[in-house]
This record gives sequence, C-alpha cells and structure tokens, in this order.
Amino acid sequence: EESRVEESNVFSFKNQVNKKRWNQYKESITEVIEYYNRLRNRKLKPQTENYVKLLGWLFNCGYTVKQCKIVTEHRWLEWQDNDTMYKYHRPETLFAYENFQKYLPDAEEWFEKKEKNEYYRKKQLEKTKQLAVKQEEYTSPDIAKKKISELRNVL
Repeated sequence: EESRVEESNVFSFKNQVNKKRWNQYKESITEVIEYYNRLRNRKLKPQTENYVKLLGWLFNCGYTVKQCKIVTEHRWLEWQDNDTMYKYHRPETLFAYENFQKYLPDAEEWFEKKEKNEYYRKKQLEKTKQLAVKQEEYTSPDIAKKKISELRNVL
C-alpha cells in the first residue's frame, strides 16, 4: 500500500499509453520541457499528461530532442514580439503533430543558417586574433628588436 501512495504522490496517468511513453521517453520529454522552461522562464512539469502524449508521439514517430528544441526556439523568436501569436507559444501548439510538421522545415532552415553564421563568425574571430598577433609582432618594441637582431645575425 505504501508504494501506491508514493506513486500517486508523484503523478498518475489516466491513459496507459501515456504511462508507457513516459517510461520510454522520460529523459527526452524532460529535456525538451526544461529547454522550453529556460527559454520562456516558465515552470512547466515534464510529466504533464498532455506533454507526454504530444512529445511521446513525436519521439515515437522518429523526431528528435534536437528538432523539438529547434522548433521551440525558432517559434519563440518568430512570435515573442507578435501580440497575436505570442499566446500560442506553448507545448500544446508547438508539439501537436500537424503543427510540428509545418514548423519543422522553417525551423531547420533557420537553424542551419544560424549554425553557418556561427561557424563563419568563429572563423572571422580566429583571423582577427591572428592579425592582432601579427600586428603586435610588428609594433611591439621588444619583438621588433629581436627581429632586427635575428636579421643582423643572418647578414
């Protein structure tokens, strides 16, 4: 009887399929809802039956945690300043199968561009650092004296 009390204090699923999905995808569902919470500064519970149903279905169909996070972030950037759409940035809308299928292609395209931009930004930063080091070599008096000394030794 004690184990029943402990289980019911945590949460109980009305639907056995959702219970099975929770047991199967617990870590993935938790990761997605925690990401949503950080992004939106919310405190939603991952084990909410509707979230388990929606996300469990997506994972069961082969979608990934990364794809769920990309859709979450992309839609937030699209809707956060839109008075009409702001209220729809919630798991019930984002992870409904039909909606998710519509949102994912745009989100993945956006993410790919974002990744490329970050890659090029890092490359540019590396080049800038290399140029700064070279410039320092030519402007630092100590390094300049050393270079002159090396050249004199060669001559």
